[in-house]
Amino acid sequence: MDDQKIIELYNERNELAVKKTQELYGAYIRCIAMNLLGSEEEAEECESDTLLAVWNSIPPAQPTSLKHYLGKIVRNLAVSRYRKNHAARRYSPAEQLLSELDECIASDHNIEKTVEEHELAAAVNAWLKYISSEDAAIFIKRYYHSESVAALASETGWSPEKVSQRLFKLRKKLRDYLISEELI
Repeated sequence: MDDQKIIELYNERNELAVKKTQELYGAYIRCIAMNLLGSEEEAEECESDTLLAVWNSIPPAQPTSLKHYLGKIVRNLAVSRYRKNHAARRYSPAEQLLSELDECIASDHNIEKTVEEHELAAAVNAWLKYISSEDAAIFIKRYYHSESVAALASETGWSPEKVSQRLFKLRKKLRDYLISEELI
């Protein structure tokens, strides 16, 4: 069953939509949550929360890509859960990911800055189209899917040091791009 048929099931409020979503994307959802939270139990709870959030948001939401929609929801839920559970701790995998991006994207979350955040997201998406597809894939896997440097090294056949260096250069390029666009 494809994404559009599943979305139609959500629009019809058919509970089969949740079952099909879990069958097709359950592993994807758990992988993202596990990468951020580091706990199977937390990842499973995050998966359940994601499925509930999708049920409650479609309709009125009509995503063009169910997979990306799910990815966005699970990341937001996992980061919120992480912050709640680890407010006083530092240097966990999620904290490391966020700190790596801090050097080029400010992390001050404020409701008044919603418009600026949308502009920033659009600029990052434009920058991803500007760089090579290989660099974009590495950047997305690291900062969108929260894959570890070791996993990226294994996928690319590079050493972890080379992956880290490539990510460092990509973050610098992103920062330079955002400065040129007068966003930071």
